[in-house]
Amino acid sequence: MGSPLEHPRLRELLSSARRAAAMRETVLAEGQDASAIDEVLLDLYRDVGRTLVGLLGPAEAEPKTAERRAPTGDIPEADDDSWYTDEVETKDARPLFGPEDLDESTDVPESEPITLPPTEGGTARPLPDLDIATIEVLGRSGDLAQLGDPEAAPPTWRHRLDQLLELLAVPTHLDDQAELAVEASRVQWITTELEPRLTGFPAEIQVALVGLLAARAQHLRRGASSDVGPRLSLDRLQRYRIEADLPTVAGLLPTPRPERDAWESDIRGWWALLRPSVSAASRSSLRE
Repeated sequence: MGSPLEHPRLRELLSSARRAAAMRETVLAEGQDASAIDEVLLDLYRDVGRTLVGLLGPAEAEPKTAERRAPTGDIPEADDDSWYTDEVETKDARPLFGPEDLDESTDVPESEPITLPPTEGGTARPLPDLDIATIEVLGRSGDLAQLGDPEAAPPTWRHRLDQLLELLAVPTHLDDQAELAVEASRVQWITTELEPRLTGFPAEIQVALVGLLAARAQHLRRGASSDVGPRLSLDRLQRYRIEADLPTVAGLLPTPRPERDAWESDIRGWWALLRPSVSAASRSSLRE
């Protein structure tokens, strides 16, 4: 097996960690709170650990010692769901990555920006052949249209989608600061779980979920006290979209603008495609 650093997924995680660490230094230098970035870095480090363990394969079983090794220094006991095991040595505890591991010479891939050719007048425009999925077009036919058809047989993945959307419930008031804080945590969480949560759905459903999350992250960038978390969430969504070979959405364009009058309207639009029965019931109750 080659070096683990040659694996695309591990290189991607290292690249994200490098950017997050640089962003953290900038935020701290400006005297701002970096706690949101710290949480993201912890998630990235856990992802790196899981990926590295998976690449190395199962370790050969070693005899258990009669007495469990006690942690040294201020290292806490490992939780049961932690990615490391009791057999890991802790007496030489260091950060997962040292400064030398993430310096400028580290060979990691960077996100490739999409360049937009200018018009004859010099103004920017989207690429003519850029495949952009919109709320209106996706809702006309296919798997998303089937969700809104009461006479259609429910697809096999419907229950799994309903469970995911329960976890991603859109706040009632998207301009409320208290609800925005919960929304930021929710979007940050799901964008660290994109592959296991979205894989297995039809492409149209994945696109709609990416569109929903991108619109929510863009809304958070404008309404939350810090845009660090939303920016990292957008980066993860973009990477997932590219790896899954999905068309892009308005929230992930180089110059993002909502399809409708505001990002909140886009959020409601994507949500209505994914939960048509709930959206219809809500509109009915409002009319009554």
